[in-house]
Amino acid sequence: MAENKNIKRKLIIQSFMPLYIILVIKNFDAKMLILAKKLTEHLLKRDFKIISHVFNHPLFLSCIFEIIGIVWILSAVFSIFEFTAMQCANFTSQNESVKQCEKISDGGVTFFVLLQQEDFDL
Repeated sequence: MAENKNIKRKLIIQSFMPLYIILVIKNFDAKMLILAKKLTEHLLKRDFKIISHVFNHPLFLSCIFEIIGIVWILSAVFSIFEFTAMQCANFTSQNESVKQCEKISDGGVTFFVLLQQEDFDL
């Protein structure tokens, strides 16, 4: 069965969404909204001298990070809806089938914790 890279990408995007939500909240500054409004006003007046001031502004990098975070969050929300639609179709859009894996009873850290307890019990 060939791996579906599209599903993997969507799951990776979804898994990083909480991180980007935290980053957007952490870097948010109300001044950015006011500055964005002023920038659009100047650009609509065709005053392109303002662009040099924008690149030198201390909030420029923060604004770029905010935009990247918001785009990532929107793409994650969109991928959640796509993934839900694929689940409703039982992943059969490309003649795929869901493979049932064996359930592992002890996995990860729990296995090693139980192993240590059994070795040292008297």
